Amino acid sequence: MEKKILIFMLIAISACAGIRDNSMLQYNIKESWKSEALSPVNMRIKSNEAPLLIYEAGNPGCDIVIPSSGENAAYYKEAAVRLKYFLDAAGETSFSIITDKPVRKSIFIGPSDEKTVRDVYASCAKMPFESLAVVSFEKGIILAGKDCASPVKDAGEITCDSQSHSKGTFYAVCDFLERTLGFRFYFPGDMGMHIPYYKGQTVTVPAVVYQDHPVFALRKSSYPGYETLDAALLKADKKDRLLWDRMLRSSDTLFLHFGHTDVYWHEF
Repeated sequence: MEKKILIFMLIAISACAGIRDNSMLQYNIKESWKSEALSPVNMRIKSNEAPLLIYEAGNPGCDIVIPSSGENAAYYKEAAVRLKYFLDAAGETSFSIITDKPVRKSIFIGPSDEKTVRDVYASCAKMPFESLAVVSFEKGIILAGKDCASPVKDAGEITCDSQSHSKGTFYAVCDFLERTLGFRFYFPGDMGMHIPYYKGQTVTVPAVVYQDHPVFALRKSSYPGYETLDAALLKADKKDRLLWDRMLRSSDTLFLHFGHTDVYWHEF
């Protein structure tokens, strides 16, 4: 047990200090889509379709495609920017976000001119609130979901940080990072975030198809922007806490009430 704790501390210290080299490869989660550490989904792998190339010898193996205009275009761009942030960090490279027709297999976020992408989004509109869908097809993979206002309150335009909308597409982005690429978000700050090391690597994702939606309408651990008493221990500021809260898909879109958690847990 002490050895495991020491290894975890060394990983955390390395991450905080920005020390990332090939020694980090051993901590990558191989075939993350088979992991039992995440909530189970009914996943199908399309064996007749080639895997999606994410990194090719460390370079981006695909692009991120978003709509140039239309309903919720700014939201889809925001979701794409967040996906790019983590893909860039893992590979220490720079992915492209495009609105043109892609020339290679790509990641699609938001409705586009592709009929298959439009059909997936049409299906998502009929799914339960906050549902997500990850669908592979011959031109890449679609990260989609039910994107709409809360049935009890409309607070304007949808964003990835909105607490009054079903953000299925953004949830698909979060789930894709965890389930297929091995990212993990354990607690706020650098120490609690596992970004796999893909620099110089070739990484592919199988042609997966799955759907999911939250079981509980209310999913919160604390006030997301509130600096709790464990802030010094975690070395996490308000920005870190908000990011962690969003990546966990915390939500209260039905505006339910909840009580306080034990903020003194770290002193026991």
